[in-house]
Amino acid sequence: MHRRLLALGALDAGLDRTLAARQEWRRQGLRVIVGRIREARDETIDLLFALTSFQTFDVLAGPTRTPADVAPIVLRAARAILDLPI
Repeated sequence: MHRRLLALGALDAGLDRTLAARQEWRRQGLRVIVGRIREARDETIDLLFALTSFQTFDVLAGPTRTPADVAPIVLRAARAILDLPI
């Protein structure tokens, strides 16, 4: 479904703006969450934003992993980015 929405966004400027606004909302949410743990530097937010994107999740899942398989991978990577115990 998400792939289709992104493809439609390329054809529909209104949908593209809506999707971009949602992504900015997600980025700001990351900034708030990280700010509760440590200083929310832009590069940290950028890394977490990329890590938690649909595209990254989709690549990590590939044809064989389930969401339950991918979630711990993403969690370990997020902890490493935040320099938290893994």
